[in-house]
Amino acid sequence: MRLPRVVAAISAICLMTGLVVYGGIFLWPRLAGSAPADRSPAREVNKNLPRYLYSIGSDAGLDRPNTVTVDAKGRVFVTDAGSARVYVFSAEGKKISEFGGSGERPENLAFPNGIVINRQGNLVIADSVKRNLKIFSPEGGYLKTIQSLPKDTKPGFLSIGPDDLIYISDLSGNRVLAMDAEEKIIRTIAVPEKPLSYPQGTAVDNQGQLWVADSGNYQVRILDSVGQESGLIKGGGPEDSFSMVRGIVLDPKGRAYVSDTISRSIKVFKPSGELLYSFPESSGGAEGLVFPTALAVYGQDRLFVVDRGANDIKVYSLTQN
Repeated sequence: MRLPRVVAAISAICLMTGLVVYGGIFLWPRLAGSAPADRSPAREVNKNLPRYLYSIGSDAGLDRPNTVTVDAKGRVFVTDAGSARVYVFSAEGKKISEFGGSGERPENLAFPNGIVINRQGNLVIADSVKRNLKIFSPEGGYLKTIQSLPKDTKPGFLSIGPDDLIYISDLSGNRVLAMDAEEKIIRTIAVPEKPLSYPQGTAVDNQGQLWVADSGNYQVRILDSVGQESGLIKGGGPEDSFSMVRGIVLDPKGRAYVSDTISRSIKVFKPSGELLYSFPESSGGAEGLVFPTALAVYGQDRLFVVDRGANDIKVYSLTQN
């Protein structure tokens, strides 16, 4: 009885040897072309950079989101060009509601772009196609259309300053308009000697200076209260020049966060205009950006980034920054 077992064992050994040799012959090209195992140590994470937390809206049907703002209750409002709607989320990313939509009724939108919260807590929304501003309650109820914009204004991004002035980027007039709480245009910032080109995001610092994402000129302009240039940022240096600037926001410490769309990064500057760093470090993974546009800071430790290329809003923590 031992002989059959010995023969069977020898046969099994021969079969396995043949498979190894046979498989080695035909798999060798693929094995030779495969990358060797990465034995390098894991890249150390820079803990001083904003840390990715989560994304909002990827499962809510966002289609070309434009801008974002967050109210005192932590509700996140996103203007969406593709659906002509405004989406409302909780701070954790749960969809609460939506409103707007295309049509000719007063509450309808065509291309919702900039959005801010005024001192009454209502939403002011710029419609770049209908060329007007509309006011909605936080629950999405239509309140009114603002009629005070100059003729041919094409409103883009919006921001609000410490003095409650709302700054309107005029995409066709290459200027920024300042509107007071009574909805009157009280100031036009055009810089005729050095014209703005397709201005996008704006922000006002504690000194009353207006930071403008001068998109068509690939730079950030810092203007004083009468529109004179008091600072100019071209990206931080020859190797850090902007590719295209869109959004800009200031954090509680006065640092400026600027979205550089083509380079898929956010660049952070001191109040003096000196470059601090860029993030994220990697363009891949959940934390990577595809086409970042508008930005919003909430509280002391949250940065919201509209990633139009990924159709979502990415949330970063600023607590370690």
